Amino acid sequence: MGDYESAGKPELVEMARSRGLAVSGTKEELVVRLVESDAAVAEQQPAAEQGASSAAGPADLSPDGLVAPTQYRITFPHVGGAETMTDDTHFGFLERAHQAARDAGFVTRGGTHTGTRVGYGADAAGAGTVTYEITVRR
Repeated sequence: MGDYESAGKPELVEMARSRGLAVSGTKEELVVRLVESDAAVAEQQPAAEQGASSAAGPADLSPDGLVAPTQYRITFPHVGGAETMTDDTHFGFLERAHQAARDAGFVTRGGTHTGTRVGYGADAAGAGTVTYEITVRR
């Protein structure tokens, strides 16, 4: 996180670009984007360390007694942010996310190209990352 309010627009644009965020808009819009990105990265840290969202509990059971769908999040190293993300790279990460979820004991929903790129960030060492989320069941 940073003190975005005191930063100039060129600095905010560069921070947004480095995270793979949109760089257009007013200074206030850039600040909102950066703050939301910070919140998303902070929220993802425990999931990224575990490689998955929290395990389903009794409250997650569907009416038929099966575990209701939940989201599985995983973070991969990725250098370059959005500007270096090709379709092939994107689909490769989705395939790896599905495989990791299956390896963790989940049943993935949809095909191996089904999922969402949640965002770009950085790990504790400052290296670039990309986070994906897919729908799974136990």
